[in-house]
Amino acid sequence: MLFRSINRPARWISGVTRSGKTQQLIAFANETGAPQRQPLLIFAANGDNRITLAERLTEGLSDRVATFTTTPAGFIQDEIVLFWPLLVQQVERTGTVSAKAAARE
Repeated sequence: MLFRSINRPARWISGVTRSGKTQQLIAFANETGAPQRQPLLIFAANGDNRITLAERLTEGLSDRVATFTTTPAGFIQDEIVLFWPLLVQQVERTGTVSAKAAARE
């Protein structure tokens, strides 16, 4: 499990099945907190684990802790969908993709 908040360093929690990873995450998240506008980003291994993890987090966290659970593949897909129009726009305007040109806009 990996979770991250923008103003906090990433934290990696690993272990065998039923070793207390989710309890560690819940304890740390409650201690740290996360407002709704900046939820903790939590990665799960796959979709089934993500659903189970999200349910456990909902049960174990207070209302002051916002979370966003996803898988690495889901996160990448969301980012592509989010930024693809900017990439297409840049290519249509210039005919190439330039990181410097995209950063200026």
